[in-house]
Amino acid sequence: MALSDKYYTATEAANELGVTRQTVHRWVKDGTLEAEKVGGNILIEQEEVLRFQQDRMKRLYFESFNWYQARNGFSGIKQILGFADEDKIELLGDPTNPEYLVTFGSGEKAILTINHLGMDFNKKTGKFQSSMSPKDVTISDFKESKKHSK
Repeated sequence: MALSDKYYTATEAANELGVTRQTVHRWVKDGTLEAEKVGGNILIEQEEVLRFQQDRMKRLYFESFNWYQARNGFSGIKQILGFADEDKIELLGDPTNPEYLVTFGSGEKAILTINHLGMDFNKKTGKFQSSMSPKDVTISDFKESKKHSK
C-alpha cells in the first residue's frame, strides 16, 4: 500500500474536514489532531482524520441538540421518557456531554446519560430530527454517582 493511501497531507486533511490548511496546522500544534512530521511535511493518518471528523460531528450535533432541548424545557426528552412536566432536566457541564441532572417533582435526583442519539430525515418536513427511545438512555442514582457528588 502506498504512503498516500494511508496518510493525508495537511492540505488533503483540510479539504476532507472542510477547513483551511492553517486550521489543520493549528489543531496539530495544539494536539487536537494527531499527526506525524516527516521532513518538513505533516502527515495525518486517514483513520485519524475520520475519527476526528466523527468526534467533531458528534460534538456539533450534541451542542445543537442540547441548545434546542434547553430552549424547549427539555420537553422532547421528557415526552420520550415519560417524565412529568414538573420534572426538571439540566445539562451537566459541557454542551457536548450527553449527561443531564434530573430532579423529579418528588425531589429525588438522578443522572440521565444518553448512550445513543440518532438522526432521522423527515421526508414530510425535509429536515433532520433526533431519534431517541428509552432504550438509548441510562438513568442512574444521583447519590451513587461519585463524579457528580459534592
